[in-house]
Amino acid sequence: MIPAVVAVAVAFAGGGAGGASGVAATTVAHDTRVSSTRIVVEGRTVLVRVRMFRDDLDSALVRHTARPTARAMRSVGGDSLLTAYLAPRIIVRANGSILTGRLTDSGGEDDPSGEAVWWVLLEYSAPKPVSSLAVRQAVLTEVFPRQQNLVTAFRSADGARASLYFTAGSDAEQAVQFSR
Repeated sequence: MIPAVVAVAVAFAGGGAGGASGVAATTVAHDTRVSSTRIVVEGRTVLVRVRMFRDDLDSALVRHTARPTARAMRSVGGDSLLTAYLAPRIIVRANGSILTGRLTDSGGEDDPSGEAVWWVLLEYSAPKPVSSLAVRQAVLTEVFPRQQNLVTAFRSADGARASLYFTAGSDAEQAVQFSR
């Protein structure tokens, strides 16, 4: 099972920040449940970019809203829906205080294997420069018991990085320990 996770994580590593306003439904079935999260800490700002399979996110939005037509899309209504879904599942604590995130962008693209992926960019602002950080990333864990959420955090001031791993049932907040 580990090689499949590594292959999907590598596929998620590609792709730019931009994307089309919509992506056709996935035609390739997948049994791997994984998201990739990149966190960048710069001064008082924490940027979080999450990439996940589009069909998995749509399934979670349907469940979250109890509306069978709920889908990730770039629109005011789509952004509100995404924000309501993501807010309790992605927790960022800086300097001991929970920060409120703001969805700044989102979009769809295909990963190198042809799977439809949806990405979101969240921005968090702390009152003073971030000296300590803790994160909870529980996206999709309520829908998929085998969901795995891979998180890589970077501190721009010194290039330090940290990796975190979250799964369904093991999605408690984790302190980020940066190393170089």
